[in-house]
Amino acid sequence: RASCGKLALQQPRDEFLSNMCKFALPSRVRGSPNRNVEAKPETWELSPKNIQAMKALFNIAHCLGTILGSARLTVLETFEELDRIMQINKAKLRADQLEK
Repeated sequence: RASCGKLALQQPRDEFLSNMCKFALPSRVRGSPNRNVEAKPETWELSPKNIQAMKALFNIAHCLGTILGSARLTVLETFEELDRIMQINKAKLRADQLEK
């Protein structure tokens, strides 16, 4: 898939990265219309598939960042959503520990 970027094939590159971004997010976040995780204060779980997709996406962004072009924004938005999910989970964990 790196060849899509090196050969300047924008549509295949963008589609591949878009799918990787979708796989990196939990399905409940993926399916929401505005992908706003803060709308629901519940705990979000990342499946092994989400984590593997996130690792692959990070490696792609790190190693091939110069050839991502306009898809860089999609990748950064996905990392931002993942950060929000982790922050919500962290806050939920703290609240649960304080209740005990």
